[in-house]
Formats: sequence, structure tokens, C-alpha cells
Amino acid sequence: MVQYRYLWIFRSMVSIAAMRMCIKLQRVPALPVVTSKMINMKKLLFLITICACSPPSENSDGSGANQNDHVNNLILFEENSFEIPEQIRYSELFDSCYFVPLETTEESLLSEITQIKFLNEMIVIRDNKTKKVVLFSRDGKFLRNIGNAGRGPAEYMGLAEIDVDSKNNHIFILDNTAKRILTYDLQGNLINDFNLKVYAIPFSFQYTGQGKFLVSLNPYSEKSHALVLVDSKGRILRPMLDNAIYISTFLSPSNFFSTSTDIKFMTTYMDTIYQYKDGQLSPYIAINSGSKLDIAKLADYEKKQGFTGLNEIGESTRTFGNYEGMWGIHNYHETNSFIYFQYITLKTAIVGVFVDKSTLKAKKAYLKQDIHTNLLFPNFLSSNQSYFIKQFHPGSGLDKIEDFKKMVEPYTEVWQNHDIKKRLMAIDTESNPVLIFYRVK
Repeated sequence: MVQYRYLWIFRSMVSIAAMRMCIKLQRVPALPVVTSKMINMKKLLFLITICACSPPSENSDGSGANQNDHVNNLILFEENSFEIPEQIRYSELFDSCYFVPLETTEESLLSEITQIKFLNEMIVIRDNKTKKVVLFSRDGKFLRNIGNAGRGPAEYMGLAEIDVDSKNNHIFILDNTAKRILTYDLQGNLINDFNLKVYAIPFSFQYTGQGKFLVSLNPYSEKSHALVLVDSKGRILRPMLDNAIYISTFLSPSNFFSTSTDIKFMTTYMDTIYQYKDGQLSPYIAINSGSKLDIAKLADYEKKQGFTGLNEIGESTRTFGNYEGMWGIHNYHETNSFIYFQYITLKTAIVGVFVDKSTLKAKKAYLKQDIHTNLLFPNFLSSNQSYFIKQFHPGSGLDKIEDFKKMVEPYTEVWQNHDIKKRLMAIDTESNPVLIFYRVK
């Protein structure tokens, strides 16, 4: 009996040690990347077994911090700095495109498209320069503005981000100044609002359904959390990623990318893209760059000067000093068959990553525009399972407008919607942008 008792004690000690290891791993925002040269099948099984451990659904204090974080089909991307990126042409990914000119009125006039969301048969546009949220029909007809900037009860002070609830036809606005989420109906009426019970500034958010939101924060200390799940009253249900510091969205309109089955989460100063699915957060894609993420150095630059954005060639508008690590995961897009995103390494080099979802293999690549070669478009505004969306801004000049009309003309010959054709041919330098939808094969 004594020896069995000691055996039980030994097993208990091993279990506690394993649990501590799991919890320690979960507090690290980016799991250590194991390269193909280092790993064999036994080690892989061991890694997945250790990382898949999950502590109880809530801590003893009821906070639920870091629960259920696990690895599920983790994709490891190991960058070879000498590898020549593979060229992937638009024509290999897309089979056709169509155009949607956004109607131009005094009320709907846009300065820029900062973010775009699709709500059933409608298009929702966020314009940060004019601080407007504008609702258009699917063919670009102006419907109405949603809310207004201001200090009134139905107004927002800061326009950080938008999201939608397709089931209930709701539009959400994240007011980062007031730390508040506002809910509007399709008529622009405020139907609900609540203050977030957080100390840090909210940067980005994503509706998860059932009245809950994921909110990314800019923590003021290492004890803060970078990501929290909140309810419809702003109360924190679950804090996550307590060591993932220095969150921002200046490279992308959002820290989130939503599909029909899950939500992806990424930030400027991480080397890992996370997946939120079935109430669990787990690493999804980990980048093993030759110039590794150096949080300590980034933190030092952040405290001294901060980062505000990129110029036209990908350089930060503020100096990096001697920092040569990777950073800046952005431009994330995903379909049923592939994933594409970018990050920055060695100060200014933008690296594109293409993931084949059928094999879960990642490679360095860049997308080459070979469908509309006479016009230079910026990065994709958005994407979903069926389309990638870009914009043409008529404010780029008369010569570009003429080139655009020549490009559009062959498509209009087969269109049944003559109103869209007429509006496309009538655009000028004062017109709203034109959306270009590339259909995924």
C-alpha cells in the first residue's frame, strides 16, 4: 500500500509539472518555432501533446485567463532570406472581375476607404478622414450615413473600426476615444451602446456572435492583456495573451479577419497569427524569420517615439534605429483554398507568404497584377471566400481615369445593368472610388 501511495504522489507531481508547463507556454504570445531540420515525428507529437494541454475553463479567481489555448494544425513558415519569392499571377487565382462605382452625393462623399464590410446585400464603408460610416447598396447606390461624429448620445467621438452582424442586420462602431461600442440598425438608429470595462485603449474589435466581442487592447503594463472577450455590457468574460504587448492597426484596417467558421487575430508586433474558434484561441501560423521578432527593442522604440505608419515603399514614417527584426504582419486574406499575407523584415523588405490550405504548406511569394496591367492599384481592401476587393480612386488624376475607362469598356458590353455602365463612364476627379471585385477560381 505504501508503494502505491508513493506512486500516486509521483504521478500527481508529474501532472502538476505538466500543467505548469502548459500554462507557461500559453502566456507566450508566439510559440517557439521548430524548423523542419530540427523536428521529427516523435518530437512533433510531443510538441502538439504538450501544447494541447488546457487548464480548467476558469482560474480560481474566475477570470478564465489563458484557458483552452492550444495548437491545432499549426503552420510553420521558415523564411530563407536567400530564397527568391515565387510569382503568383492574378490570372492563376481569379477568373473574372466586376466593378461597383460608389454613388457620389454631398452626403456620401468619401475621402478614403479605410475599411469595408459586407452586410448581406449592402456595403458598409469606414472613412477615417471624414469620420463617416456610409451604407451603400450592393450595386453602389448611396443609402444613408450610419451615426455621426460628435459628443451626443447617439454619436461617436472616435472612429476606430466597424463590424457587422448579418443575422440581425446590425452595424457596430468601436469608439476608441470613449472606449465604447455602439450598435445601429440599417436605418441608422442607435439601438444599443455600452462602455468597455477596460483600462487600456481599444484598437480593434470583432463580433463573435451571441452578443460577444473580441477586443484588442494597447496594454499599459505587462500585467495587462492584449486581447479580451467581452459581453454586450462591456464586461470582460475572458482575458487572453497577457504578454502580447504593443498592439496597433496602422498597417491594416483591423487586427482581425473573419471567415464563416473562425476568426484570425494578428497584430503589428507579433510573429504569430492566432485562430479563435469554438471559444478557443490557438496559434495558427508561426513565422520563423531569419530576422526574429525582438520585442524588447521594439518596446524601447515604442516608448521613445512610437510608430505611426508606412510610406509608399514600406518604410516606417519614423526611424527604426538599428532594428532589423521582423514585424508588421498585415494584408491578411483567406479563401477556401489559400491564404496570403505580408510582413516586414530587415527594416523595409516586405515579405509575402502564400499558404496552400490543401497541404498546409507555406512559401515566400508575391502576387503579380497581370489582369489590369495598365493601372497600378493598392493592396486589397478586403476579401472573402469568393472575391478579393480593390479600389480605383478617381482622385488619382484625369489620365488615370481615362486609362480606367478604357480598361472597363470591354466588360460593360455584356452587362445588363446599364445604370452601372453609365455611372462608370461618368466618373471624374470628384467622384467616389470604384470597387473592383476579383472572383476567386
